[in-house]
Amino acid sequence: MSFQRVILPGCALLVVLAFVTLTRADPDLWGHVRFGGDMIDSRAIHVPETYSFTSDRPWINHEWLAEIVMAGAYRTAGATGLVVLKLTIIALSLACIWRIAASDGASTRTAAMIAALALCGILPRVQQVRPQLFSVLCFSVLVLLLRRAEKRPAILWLAPPLMAFWANTHGGWLVGCGTLGLWCAATTWSAWRSKTLHDGHTIRSVALVWASAAAAVAATLANPYGIGLWRFLFETVGLSRRFIPEWGMVTGSMTTLGVWALFAVITFVAIRRAAVNQRLAAVVITAFWCLAAFKVSRLDSFFALSATGLLAPELVRVIEERRQRPAAASQRSIVAQATVGLVAIATLAFAVPQLKANLLCIDVHAASTFPESEAMAFVRDRRLQGRMVTFFDWGQYAIWHKPAALRVSMDGRRETVYSDRNVDLHLDMYLALGDGLAYLDSLQADYVWVPRELPLAATLLASPAWAPAYRGGRSIVFARSSLLPPGTPVEEGRSAECRCFPGP
Repeated sequence: MSFQRVILPGCALLVVLAFVTLTRADPDLWGHVRFGGDMIDSRAIHVPETYSFTSDRPWINHEWLAEIVMAGAYRTAGATGLVVLKLTIIALSLACIWRIAASDGASTRTAAMIAALALCGILPRVQQVRPQLFSVLCFSVLVLLLRRAEKRPAILWLAPPLMAFWANTHGGWLVGCGTLGLWCAATTWSAWRSKTLHDGHTIRSVALVWASAAAAVAATLANPYGIGLWRFLFETVGLSRRFIPEWGMVTGSMTTLGVWALFAVITFVAIRRAAVNQRLAAVVITAFWCLAAFKVSRLDSFFALSATGLLAPELVRVIEERRQRPAAASQRSIVAQATVGLVAIATLAFAVPQLKANLLCIDVHAASTFPESEAMAFVRDRRLQGRMVTFFDWGQYAIWHKPAALRVSMDGRRETVYSDRNVDLHLDMYLALGDGLAYLDSLQADYVWVPRELPLAATLLASPAWAPAYRGGRSIVFARSSLLPPGTPVEEGRSAECRCFPGP
């Protein structure tokens, strides 16, 4: 094996790791780790609601198992534990795609290329540590099972335990149920079209597929809420959510649109090579998630995994055919080897320090919507107590750092503890609409902490009932005028800055 063939792939792997390990805090990360810690400390899944004063529905914590794992990782090794958890899930997900490609006859290089494509597809959803990571992993395993079931339908009996685990880690298990349903329908249709549905062996295979899929759906009832989880998701899951871009169409971001377009092209090329009658299930499932991901961008990882996993045989043929074309002979001169050596040195100089920094810090990024650290320092140092209206993106950050005697009005749990009406009134309040301002009055809050650019901030600045107590580069804390002695100066904060989770 040549010097270049060893060094260059190693350099590429280091660069990829430097980017993959880069982790930025999700607005809900503080809450996930806190709630998981509460469950560990109380040794109970059902913990009382002690954080919000506006929660108006029983807490259906459908991500409870993921939160326990996240809290355990954080307690074991801090932010590094969370990053390692993320990397482990990514590695296992890509290992499923690699194994699929290898079983379809791919060489090591081709399998690595297909796994790299899958990484490109899931990367937008795995940059942060969040329960959605477990959906990426579970879907990867499901795709592997479905591909194995093409030759051994009985392997689908592994789907029920997979779905039971999935249902306790993230609501994305609905994607798994939908995929299983499409697989069963396409398999039955293919058998009918091929006129083998009356054959005894085919009948048994189709019956086994449907039975294992039904058992997998039933296995999702193995959760702390039973059928209540189904009822909750039926009432709350929709195709869009206000103020949450990843629930919108892929056209809302050039990055997500570009990733979707890449896999749409890959899917088109693969389907043209596919024998549709024999590969109908793979084609239907991938096409379905292609359309679904265009409508709801957060589904793009499932589209990418479908394209690289279910259509792997076609991708392997395309890549292997291109590799077999004669290539120009390379000249392995001393100059070439020296160039590769310089590339390796430069890569090490960049990647190793970056890897170390990424493993030690989950970045609370200054360019995002997170508040400046002085805001919560002000709340803690003044030992504020009572009720504080919060912006929903900041609620779980506040839950982590706030004094025990202070409760928030809204946080990222949204529909798991708040009714739709409550959420809508909060959003109307942020926009300073009539119903929202009336809702603020009804809350009898003591403080309001919101982004400075919200219309609500301008409205409260003009209201004699409220006075600014703290004003920073991104946020402002209002207090009821009756709580501030006359002449109390406004504490000024700085602009938001980069820092590491958990902050302040």
